[in-house]
Amino acid sequence: MSKSGKITGGVASSERRAARKAFWLFLAVAILCTAQVGWWLIIHMRDAQALAELKQAELRSEAYLLDEMLRSHYIGLWYTLDSAIHREDWDGTLPRSVKVNPAYKGSGNRPPVSRRSESYFGTIDVKQWTWAFPDVVPLLFVELDFTYPERIISRNSTNLRFAGHAPSPGLSPWSAKWRAVEIDPIALDEIDAEYQRVFVMFASESAFFVILIVMGVYLMYRSVRQSSDLRRQQQNFIAAVTHELKTPVSSVKLYAETMERTEISRPDQEKYLRRMQEDITRLEQLIDDILQVGRLEQKSSRLNLKPTDFSRDVTEYVDTMQGYLERNNFTLHTNIEPGLLAVTEYDAMRRVVACLVENSVKYSDSRHEAELTLRSDNGQIELSLKDYGVGVPAEEIEKVFQAFYRVGDEMTRKIGGTGLGLYLVREIVASHGGSVELRSEGTGQGTTVTIRLQKGQKS
Repeated sequence: MSKSGKITGGVASSERRAARKAFWLFLAVAILCTAQVGWWLIIHMRDAQALAELKQAELRSEAYLLDEMLRSHYIGLWYTLDSAIHREDWDGTLPRSVKVNPAYKGSGNRPPVSRRSESYFGTIDVKQWTWAFPDVVPLLFVELDFTYPERIISRNSTNLRFAGHAPSPGLSPWSAKWRAVEIDPIALDEIDAEYQRVFVMFASESAFFVILIVMGVYLMYRSVRQSSDLRRQQQNFIAAVTHELKTPVSSVKLYAETMERTEISRPDQEKYLRRMQEDITRLEQLIDDILQVGRLEQKSSRLNLKPTDFSRDVTEYVDTMQGYLERNNFTLHTNIEPGLLAVTEYDAMRRVVACLVENSVKYSDSRHEAELTLRSDNGQIELSLKDYGVGVPAEEIEKVFQAFYRVGDEMTRKIGGTGLGLYLVREIVASHGGSVELRSEGTGQGTTVTIRLQKGQKS
């Protein structure tokens, strides 16, 4: 509505605007919530990465400290040996502090016999673990215990290991190129695997929350759309019922006013009375349809099913509608297989056939005819009605069975109706344990409605 109070759009356009607003609102909420979850994921992954880097830094610090400790130990051992052998009174005997040193294994005045031993870090050459002092008399060869570094490291850390390079005599047991202690690759793999587990956990949780958010927003939006569709259907139904009630009431009123005139002949009076009765019957049928919908939705209606000759019943249904068909210049071709038995309620199935025939008449195009077929098919009874009318778009086929739903806009539709016919057909047929199917090739291609019921048994 504009500022002047003039209505700028109808109910349908207002509903569409409301639906669009709801869509953009819920889309914004979904994007905002998804962004919040993404931010939460980034923060946690950043923390997890920082924790992994911290663990790696701790391992590097431990490796550095143990490396310095081993360097200090071998430097101290070398100082002790060097001090002892360069004393003027050295008699070739090593100090006790050297012999009890855990890194010391043995000594002699000859090179050790070349031999190779297997260790956890591979094959080692004993010569590499022997310090030689060729400038002393007598010659001195000190063999070191190659298992000592690993024992020291394993006592202090399970995530570090000895690099395997034998220490050299002097102030630099290991050159700057080599480190005595290195981080065990398994420990690094475990840190990386833990980071990957955390990543997968947070990523899956984020995806789960995003899915929940999207589903929640979608359900909220669908609820708004359904509410909007329901309001539109209610408004369409009110408009349709108003039209359907107004037409016969106006007709009855017109005939009644005409009959007040004294010059009306007796045959004309009888004709007008029949027309008035037909209009009254039309009103009663409309009211019955509305009441029947209420009973079906509340599951309070119970059909009085009885075994019957369904072929005979369908023939009677068609016969009672001949006057309606003639007034609308409509031809209904029938092909009814005789003697088909079914368990039905007579009045309920009469309403089903009447709805199908009335739809064929109302929605007929230039070709005012239809074909009604009743036959036996694989132990079932198949009732089909094929017309050549306006047809139904493919996207509307499932919707036409909804209560009060009609194709198009009720405010602009010229064809009368309340949108209850096919809904009643579906519900009544379902109450009989049957099924109903609608097929149409599209607009202008006609429609075929097929009903299938269980075949009855002879009593």
